[in-house]
Amino acid sequence: MRGKSTQPFNLKVIYVRNALFIAVLLITMRPMKKIFLSLVLGLSLTALAQDAAIEIDESNAVVNPPVSVLEKEKAFLSAAIEIPDVVALGNEVVFDATPSKIMSLSDFGNPNYSWNFGDGSDIKFGETVKYAFTEPGVYKVRMKVTQGAQSESIEKSILVYTKQMVLITDVLEETLASVDAEAAKEGILLNVIEVPKDSSDLSKEDSVIRKFQENLGTFSDSESIIFYTSSTQTIQAFAQFWNLIPAESPFDFKTKLLVQISSSSLDRDAKLIQPVYEILQPEFILLTRPEALNPIFTRDNISNIYSELNLRGIEVKQVDEKSRIPVYLPFSRLLNLFTSSGLSQTVIYLLLSVPFLAFMIAFFRQFVGVSTFGVLAPLMLALAFLVLGLQFGMAVFLVVMLVSWAIRVLFDKVELLYIPKVSLLLSCLALSFFLVLGLAVYFEASLDLSLTIFPMMVMSSISEKFLSSQSAEGIRSALIAVVETVLVSLIAYAFVDWNLIKDNVLAMPELILLPILGTIWLGRFTGLRMSEYIKFRSLLREDSQE
Repeated sequence: MRGKSTQPFNLKVIYVRNALFIAVLLITMRPMKKIFLSLVLGLSLTALAQDAAIEIDESNAVVNPPVSVLEKEKAFLSAAIEIPDVVALGNEVVFDATPSKIMSLSDFGNPNYSWNFGDGSDIKFGETVKYAFTEPGVYKVRMKVTQGAQSESIEKSILVYTKQMVLITDVLEETLASVDAEAAKEGILLNVIEVPKDSSDLSKEDSVIRKFQENLGTFSDSESIIFYTSSTQTIQAFAQFWNLIPAESPFDFKTKLLVQISSSSLDRDAKLIQPVYEILQPEFILLTRPEALNPIFTRDNISNIYSELNLRGIEVKQVDEKSRIPVYLPFSRLLNLFTSSGLSQTVIYLLLSVPFLAFMIAFFRQFVGVSTFGVLAPLMLALAFLVLGLQFGMAVFLVVMLVSWAIRVLFDKVELLYIPKVSLLLSCLALSFFLVLGLAVYFEASLDLSLTIFPMMVMSSISEKFLSSQSAEGIRSALIAVVETVLVSLIAYAFVDWNLIKDNVLAMPELILLPILGTIWLGRFTGLRMSEYIKFRSLLREDSQE
């Protein structure tokens, strides 16, 4: 018998060596002998291969211990389950423990599975069981698997709900978590849709509407839609979203409760939400305070919620047919008609903000004495900030100024007439905006890029003013004028973007008479500007001493 070899057996070498030997013999021998020799050598080669395989197995047997021994040394039990996070009350649920990792059945025996559903019911046994909860709430389901002397358990919460609600919010996560827990305790599945606080920007409104479109099925399944936002702009965007749905709407708001949670004046918010009521046509829209959430969660029907909140002393207001705008406010009624017909309130506010922007710019030029590139340039720049948002708007403005400066340096070496130079400048600016749009796409900015083109092109008009001022007064004076123009535009933008101004103007658009009257007063102002008082303070001091 051959001795045990410690080197691994190479079958490829054996097959190649014997194949070459057979080929040489077959070439040199007669046909009958060739056939006989082929059979003999084939049988011997097969036996050799089997012998080699046996030898390899025996060699491995010396090195490796039995597999079952390793399994016993490394065996461990791991519990895992598959159950839904939420389930409607009364629906039967399958509780599955098959993802659990068990040990060898031959060494440790069959595993035992036990289920505790956390509702006081009897414990069930089995790898897969079915169960239906009889009461709403949040339950902790516990599964324990036992095999041999080892046991493991796992626990997971499940919400059993009786009704669904939608919460559209921009509040902090801490507040949101407490509201969600309060709803779950009452057996309510609260579908949360988070929106940004600055969703009132025209550039962000479209992204909010798209988010509503993605959750259309959730709105249909929910019996209440709650808006817990810092302003009424989100519920107004919801009305615009509803206007985009075809006439055959998937559900009727008559059977749903619409609530706006507000921390500001309910009377003012009621005027802002009145167009929303005209579009959605619910039974009513409820305006109330954050402390009304618990009564809303525990209510039985829509009709008694208003009286219940009044009994609890919670401030509440109802928007319905009785709260429509009176006849003696014709401009408010006209804008309400426009909004009810589908025109965005954000677009309406852009138009209403122009008298305020014009007054602010005229005030700084005429009363303060700040030099800007006229009135139109800072006005359009402030409107561009409103449309694009402050951050993206400033990025576009910086691109405009950098490209203008680069073209100035380039064109200084080439003699061109003024008008062709400005035309080339605007063309280069338009092409440079592709870089800005590319960055917006790369960073996934929540902008409707189709709305950004014209504000960006409007900004390019400042570059023409810059080149004209530079040619007439020099680079220093042109840069000072640019800084003052941007400064005045930012102050005017901050004023009209203030929620207090925005909400009050939309609630009572007749307020635009105030900046118009203020502009008339500035037109009749004949005194010294504030900058002139500073400039000539020494002369004024001497006059007063004399």
